[in-house]
Amino acid sequence: MSTGNAEFNRHLFTVSKVLETVLHYEQHPGNLNNLLTEKIKFSKDRGYSQASGVLYWLHLREAKKWGRQLTGLRPAKENIYYGDMLINGRKSLLIFQFEAENGNLIIDVFRGFYPSHKGILKKIIETHPYHFK
Repeated sequence: MSTGNAEFNRHLFTVSKVLETVLHYEQHPGNLNNLLTEKIKFSKDRGYSQASGVLYWLHLREAKKWGRQLTGLRPAKENIYYGDMLINGRKSLLIFQFEAENGNLIIDVFRGFYPSHKGILKKIIETHPYHFK
């Protein structure tokens, strides 16, 4: 899939556990992709980081334990957030779409692409082909 000239891989997840400050998700079996782990979790930002504008933190499941915070989620629109991660040493844009009604989540990974200008990032977020509307 693509947004303009930037291609992305779409990952589908479903909520598996809800705790007070943590949400656990599992990737749909038919949609397993090696850019993210099968299990992920989001924890609420508790203000210990110096990052600004972050509401949640993404953690990947590494073997039998949870990894460190991978990226912070910054709000873009209602139920839409963005973040980034390094893939093969290159910064990659992540767009998160939460569907509160059914507990579904879509993460679009722009492998090796992160806009260098805030205006470009804003345009990508505005024109992105979201699944949940």
